[in-house]
Amino acid sequence: MIAENWGRSAGVAALALAFYPFGAEAQQGPQSVATGFDAKFISQGAATELGPLAAVRGAAAGRYDYSQGLATVSQTLVLARTALGPTLSLQAKGMTSRVSSSGTANESRVSTGDNAFKSLALNLNSGWRRGLAIPPPALLISGQEIVSSTTLNTVHGAHTTSLGLVSVGRLTVSGQLLGNQQLSHAGQARPNTRLYDSPTLTIFLNRQTKSGPGEPDTDSSAAGPSIDVSAIDIELRGAVVGGAKVTGHIRVGEAIAQ
Repeated sequence: MIAENWGRSAGVAALALAFYPFGAEAQQGPQSVATGFDAKFISQGAATELGPLAAVRGAAAGRYDYSQGLATVSQTLVLARTALGPTLSLQAKGMTSRVSSSGTANESRVSTGDNAFKSLALNLNSGWRRGLAIPPPALLISGQEIVSSTTLNTVHGAHTTSLGLVSVGRLTVSGQLLGNQQLSHAGQARPNTRLYDSPTLTIFLNRQTKSGPGEPDTDSSAAGPSIDVSAIDIELRGAVVGGAKVTGHIRVGEAIAQ
């Protein structure tokens, strides 16, 4: 059964967050974070979110190994209250997230973040009313065995090394926003693989950003070195779906090691 959500997604997302503090209540310090799915949108002046789902955060210090999982996810988010308002539907199985840290020993620390999906189906579409033909999807993504992982190895006072990996058993992407073409990928994805790019839609596989000494995208406010990897990263910029313009960001399998 699919539950309709207006605004921030509830239900299964709340279960995923029940045991791990986020935002202002989170502990301060270098913490690895893993999130199975999160999508944020603005359409017709309304801000909506589906997620974060299967989200887990590490401790501020010391050794830890935490995980979170959702066996099945079935949710639909209404993005705008229009006659044929766009919707985002998510179907997933075997969504898991894990973070770990060795703690500091002998002036070194190893932190990791991991995500995995057995299957994923994502459908961005215009709304439907009885008596009308079901419209073709604006964006349809289907994948199996999606895995993302990050590792950060810090030797204090010396150097930091990082690694981000993404692999998929099978991934297909299609829809009207791609000009009705179908794209596919299988196996490992190189960092920042641009699967599709247009003025209104960009899809990355293995989207990576790093912070720390020597990294060009370092955030001066960051607590320390880190690596952020999303298995699938989707940016929408005023894409027209169901007669409404949609701007948003969808992250599938995001893992941050720091």
